[in-house]
Amino acid sequence: MQDQSTAQQVIEMFRALNNLLVTDDAAAIESAAQKQNARWLREQTYATDPSLQVKPYEWFKHVQLLKDRRQELCEIVQAFFDQLANTVLEGACNAGVRELTPAVYASLCTIAREQCRLDDRLVQRFVDAYLAKRHLQVGAPLVEPKLVEAVTATPELGRIRLRWKVPAERCDEVILKRQDRGSDTAGIELCRGNRTEYEDTHVAPGRWYIYSLYSVYRGVESKHSQSAETMAIGEIAQAGARWNGQAIELR
Repeated sequence: MQDQSTAQQVIEMFRALNNLLVTDDAAAIESAAQKQNARWLREQTYATDPSLQVKPYEWFKHVQLLKDRRQELCEIVQAFFDQLANTVLEGACNAGVRELTPAVYASLCTIAREQCRLDDRLVQRFVDAYLAKRHLQVGAPLVEPKLVEAVTATPELGRIRLRWKVPAERCDEVILKRQDRGSDTAGIELCRGNRTEYEDTHVAPGRWYIYSLYSVYRGVESKHSQSAETMAIGEIAQAGARWNGQAIELR
């Protein structure tokens, strides 16, 4: 097989075989080839002009490729479909679609059937393989923000310093929320944006805080978060100690 074969060239190889759809069905390829074999053999045999032998030669060469290397040819078309599918999902996201709906799935099938000329079996296989590689399924979010990494919460006198690492992809901004440990109330938003650290100065010494970092990608906030918790510390104005019968207590 020529290395420079494109998806369109592969599609045309199948089309030239009695208008066959792209398929990995060996029997279907063989059957389509048999219907045209006599015609091209006759043209190849009785053509007196060498230029007239080019088409029969190309036809037999392509038929042999389809028989012997159809899986490789299908992979070329699969890569082409993946590019088209990326464009479909990009358009859906830009239109405000946030979930892989049955309508979006149907659009992918239509692209596979009409633009790539796949038979029904390959339509299903190509679409499902594309979604599986991207961990997508019908009913799941189309956009899945990637969470931050390496979150640390370091207590200092009168403040807590937070640091994190923003992922290189699928994260446009970060939302930092704080909640008192043991509290049932929702966390308060401290900041949002494309930043990698924050200094929380509105803390009370001795109180534990839970910090949660949510990622936002294409306007979609992640359902899950990366969290860290720590206790705020402050200066000790006056300290004392006493023995409680078992250990020394600071007060």
